[in-house]
Amino acid sequence: MSEPQLATSTDGETQDLKLQAKQLRQRLDTAVEQIRALQNESSGLLAENKYLEEYIGNILAPASAK
Repeated sequence: MSEPQLATSTDGETQDLKLQAKQLRQRLDTAVEQIRALQNESSGLLAENKYLEEYIGNILAPASAK
């Protein structure tokens, strides 16, 4: 009985896989940067929204007291 043969890759296939892995890593890094930028932007917008709610509340409070 013969031993099962393990699949082997050529140097060209290995280089292709390494290049694909490098490209995927770069895409992942870019996506992570974009997500962080969006998180920072949304945090700023939430803070601005809270400020505007308080500002409008302060304007409306005297009007509702009448």
